[in-house]
Amino acid sequence: TPAGRVIPLPYVIAEEAFFPPKLAEIPLSEEAYAVGAKGYAVPLTPLFFRFFSVETLVQKNLLLDLVADDNSVKVRLKLPLVDGDYLIVEKSYSRKTDVVKTDAPALAFWPDFYEPDWQHNLAFLSGVKESSLAIAPMVEGGELLRESVSNGTEETFRIWGSVKPLVGFALLQRDAGGTQDAGVVVRRGMRRAQSRTASSWRVAVDFGTSSTNLMVEEPGSEPRQLMLARRTVVLTRAVSGFETEVARKVYPSEEVVAPFPTLLFRNDGTLVEDDGVIPVRHDLYTPRFVLFPEDFFYSGVFHPVRNLKWAGQGESEIPLREYLAALVRAVVCEARASGVPNLTFEWSFPLSLPSRTKTSMTGFWQTTAGSFSIPGVLEVQAKPGVSESEAICRHLAKLLPVRSASLSIAVDIGGGSTDIGYWTEGRLLGQVSLKLAGNDILVPLIDLPEFLPGLDRKSTRLNSSHITI
Repeated sequence: TPAGRVIPLPYVIAEEAFFPPKLAEIPLSEEAYAVGAKGYAVPLTPLFFRFFSVETLVQKNLLLDLVADDNSVKVRLKLPLVDGDYLIVEKSYSRKTDVVKTDAPALAFWPDFYEPDWQHNLAFLSGVKESSLAIAPMVEGGELLRESVSNGTEETFRIWGSVKPLVGFALLQRDAGGTQDAGVVVRRGMRRAQSRTASSWRVAVDFGTSSTNLMVEEPGSEPRQLMLARRTVVLTRAVSGFETEVARKVYPSEEVVAPFPTLLFRNDGTLVEDDGVIPVRHDLYTPRFVLFPEDFFYSGVFHPVRNLKWAGQGESEIPLREYLAALVRAVVCEARASGVPNLTFEWSFPLSLPSRTKTSMTGFWQTTAGSFSIPGVLEVQAKPGVSESEAICRHLAKLLPVRSASLSIAVDIGGGSTDIGYWTEGRLLGQVSLKLAGNDILVPLIDLPEFLPGLDRKSTRLNSSHITI
């Protein structure tokens, strides 16, 4: 092949090796590679990508046609040869026997860039629980992750983790005789991260049980709110509901600017494959960075993790660690996409925390931040935390410079604690932290499933016109 790969066989019948025996009828989004009739998967097998890259497929336009009529779907493939010539191969799929029709699942991946050094890639699927169409994410070289079983044992939302960048999905038709290739869905282009820059980022994390704020500072610039870019790429136009699900969950397919709600959902899907990217838990937790009120209820069950905070004696810290790990992954992803070589996290804690909990927080930031470092590309570290009383004083002193000898008092009322700091002329005089705040006052008074007047129990939908905030 032009890439210098040697095929260890006396010959290859291209029509059998590269064209799948079946072809899935599936509508593609604008972010997926398509030729001719866009309502079909790309008629190639994963084996094709052992010899030709996705970039070669897209840039050299190897698929000349995909023409559909009432009886068949005809495709032509142009294969470049070593001597500069091309081999043209063709195949015709009968719409009655070879074309697979099914409820179109929504297929997506995160992040949107392709970098071999980025090892925190996620693939998502939302579809019916039982289907004749199995799905397997595909990485460079045609290698597949484990396919979804689609036999009713997995949730409608499924998630894979991969240390290798994702190029698309393989579709497989399952029947009593086994599985047969039915085409692939691949990304339209191979967007790369920015080149390495001279900048470094300091990111301040203000986590609260109600909302999370992120600010970033670069040398010579004022701190600014950190934006999480739209990095979830949805490749298919699925039946109603599926596309919305993959676009909302974990990392939304829209721009998010801090502060945003602190939301974590449990039992939100099926972890199909994990190769070190996602910690395997008994319960799968998925964070949300956008608030959709209708997601709070499903069959009358409250799904978000309530009172999300560092655990007290005998309580589990897994939910909060899952949320913060996903948050750190998103921030590091923004740094990698921007070509930032150094990223430092700064964080705060209430003084009222028990010493055991503070030790746990410190250990989390030291180990989690460093685990995202990419040797020679991006160094990630976390500084020791500061108290929230001191943090709010620093913030207000910068926004409202007080140069006189007057006493200034800063009060930060959050969901889990109230923190107070006293300062004058830039000197911190004292700090107070109380474990009495919004959650302690509001949560016992409000039982959402019973008191939200906009909840229609028959349809389990929220009527926003009946809710006043």
